[in-house]
Amino acid sequence: MVRLARGDVNIPDFEGFPIHVQVPEVRFEAATYDLLRSAPAIRASRLLHHRIPEQRPLEARRNIPADIAGRRMLLFEKSEGVNNVWWDLSLEAKVWLLLKLFSGLPRLSYADCPTSAPF
Repeated sequence: MVRLARGDVNIPDFEGFPIHVQVPEVRFEAATYDLLRSAPAIRASRLLHHRIPEQRPLEARRNIPADIAGRRMLLFEKSEGVNNVWWDLSLEAKVWLLLKLFSGLPRLSYADCPTSAPF
């Protein structure tokens, strides 16, 4: 399974995170997946490969890139099991699953919501 970033650092007028921010983020994420694999109680896909985006010289960034070298990429081993089963679930099964997913989350009350935006 491949996770490929939508933002490409070589696209003209790129407005995403700059390359000097993305490089340590990709390295940190790769190191995190390596650490998670050493904890058997935590289920995490095995990271097979990661690639840091390659930023081309400014002259080459004036046109839309013909490749994906400017996107960060993570390649994972496909886990066993069945994917995309949501559509096959009955309404009752969907409700049960959503209740299980959200049962451990803290509850919000109206008092927790800001009354006005700070801007």
